[in-house]
Amino acid sequence: ALAEPAASLVLATYNVRNYLEQNRWHENRFRMAYPKPEAEKQRVRSLIREADADILFLQELGSMQHLEELRSDLQLEGLHYAHSHFAKAEGARSGLAILAKVPIVQTILLDPRGANEDRLIKRGLQESTFQFSGKQLRVFHVHLKSRYTVDAQDPEAAGFRAREIEAMEALVAQSVKQYADDYVLLLGDFNTPFDDPLLEPLQLSWQPIQAVDKSGKQWTYKYQKTQQVDRIDGFWILQKRDVQLTVVEANVVPENLQSGSDHRLVAIRFEGRKDN
Repeated sequence: ALAEPAASLVLATYNVRNYLEQNRWHENRFRMAYPKPEAEKQRVRSLIREADADILFLQELGSMQHLEELRSDLQLEGLHYAHSHFAKAEGARSGLAILAKVPIVQTILLDPRGANEDRLIKRGLQESTFQFSGKQLRVFHVHLKSRYTVDAQDPEAAGFRAREIEAMEALVAQSVKQYADDYVLLLGDFNTPFDDPLLEPLQLSWQPIQAVDKSGKQWTYKYQKTQQVDRIDGFWILQKRDVQLTVVEANVVPENLQSGSDHRLVAIRFEGRKDN
């Protein structure tokens, strides 16, 4: 049987850091309910244009209005995303967003609850579906709890994130069993280094895709107070699965951080092949 030429698709994930109204120190004064400064927005857009992804997954956007502002500004600068989606879990400070050049077939926000109706994943888990290379591409998009906490009994919110990771892995595992013939990806901001034992429930079935910058460095987040860098953003691919995407290229952008975000963008180009 002959095969059609391989189709190519670029996906990116990027935490745009507080793209919303909040109390900020800006231009030598404290400002209440102040938007993300324009200089930071410009830097964010510059990196997004550089990546030029077909599908862009974003964390820390405040609302659909913020997403539409970003999409409109990108279009004025020459990058057009025809499709968008925004979802925010109940009570969450920010949401999960998508900008896409290709149609979004479906997207739902998974918001699991515990025995006492407490939310098991603070910002929810987004499941989105796209058509790619003759199959469905199912993408699970997550933003786990940050390491900031006021709970002295749970340093760096490790216990909270451990419960989130367990709930996320169980939800995704349940879903992918139904879609054996689909391409599957897990991505986002995990707020946990990819080699951390906290991610062991995920590491048993999933493997992170290796993405590097031009210097060969993998880190995606810099903690400004200590200048510590970690790899906490990116893509995971399900192991031991018959249907797999071929990773052609994986990049971390930019090489250095500027004022747009404390995260770096991760972009991956895949290929898939449809047999006749």
